[in-house]
Amino acid sequence: MPKRDPLTTSVIACHWRRTADGWRLWVKGRDDLCGQAPTYEAAHDALTNAIMAAARDLDAVLPIYPEFDPPLPSTPFAEQYLSPELYLLTPGDEFFELNRPKCATAESAVSRAAYLPTIFSDGVCKACNHARGERTEVPLRVDNAPQRVDVGHLRAPFDNPIRLFSDRFLKLLTPRERQYFRPIQMPPRSRRRFFELRGRPEVPFVGVSGLEADGTECTACGRRSVYVNHPWLMEGGLCVTRFVCAKDLPASLDACFTVGEGNDVHLCVTRERWDALRGHTGVRGITTQRLGVVTAADCDRNPRIRNSLRPCELCCEWPAPRAVSNEKQAVFDLPADDCSRRNFTWLADAERGGYIQISQSTMQPLELLALAKRTKRPPRTEFVSFRCLRCWRLGWIVLSAGESALVLNW
Repeated sequence: MPKRDPLTTSVIACHWRRTADGWRLWVKGRDDLCGQAPTYEAAHDALTNAIMAAARDLDAVLPIYPEFDPPLPSTPFAEQYLSPELYLLTPGDEFFELNRPKCATAESAVSRAAYLPTIFSDGVCKACNHARGERTEVPLRVDNAPQRVDVGHLRAPFDNPIRLFSDRFLKLLTPRERQYFRPIQMPPRSRRRFFELRGRPEVPFVGVSGLEADGTECTACGRRSVYVNHPWLMEGGLCVTRFVCAKDLPASLDACFTVGEGNDVHLCVTRERWDALRGHTGVRGITTQRLGVVTAADCDRNPRIRNSLRPCELCCEWPAPRAVSNEKQAVFDLPADDCSRRNFTWLADAERGGYIQISQSTMQPLELLALAKRTKRPPRTEFVSFRCLRCWRLGWIVLSAGESALVLNW
């Protein structure tokens, strides 16, 4: 039997190994598709380039999500937040279209307009465009489904992330685990069957005392979306931005359970449960994200976060990141030699004038610039974070230990 081409979805099974001089990353079953470099970030870039060069259909693999088996190792700082070892199971980049017929005769605009408000009990917030209230018993109707994978996002005229899983995935679950899923209405000629992950999350997302909280809170409907943002949780391929409290976890972690906030629900599993699911027919297209766990003593259940995605009247005056030429740069990663000093000197004046508050720092802004100019790889990641005093917007200047780029994000 011929082997299945691993480069047909954006989620690609990969292996990793630490070498004497850095990292080696490669596609499972394709040792020739690899990236090797002194840092994880550089090896990841090399692997991505190798995959792009070999893929017969770039649209099928972009954006690329390497799914590592075994998972990447944790860093010393992150280790304290990674016990028990939990993972969110999320789709890659495949989408279902919600009730959007290809032919105008399939359903009238009036019928579609009447259907959409019935999906959630309290309709959609006009301010933030997120659905409000409970998910009703009205089934989702989709017009097309991905053919290559077993999981996807729902593309809808509201911003709620709804996750859909195939019947092949559900066959891998126990009857107890299948209780979280409800069938959706597929296109008439579709042979595939998908199910919606539904219900209120059993375990809520929380903030962490001492770490920056990010996200948004809608002042109209009260919807909150909380993330934790810290450069030391984004090193070596890790990406730990969501946290739960250890006290809230189920007594038994043998089965899948749900986490999230409001009507945004995620499926969560332990490392052992994911290892049992991994590799089976039914998990194509699933990517994992590490979930942080914090003690009750360090849990912040109501962290202050932004009240708008857009800059307020105060922080809209923040300067855009600029190059030495003083031209605005619509990028986050600027080489140190191309960074204008204005990116670092404006913060002191803004703090004195009551525009910002420096919230955390390992170095002063100008010290970060000087360090970036004299070394390619600093011994550890250094950073400055700051807040708008009105809307609590978060800004960062980060010099990563894994690569020489300065990250300017505000």
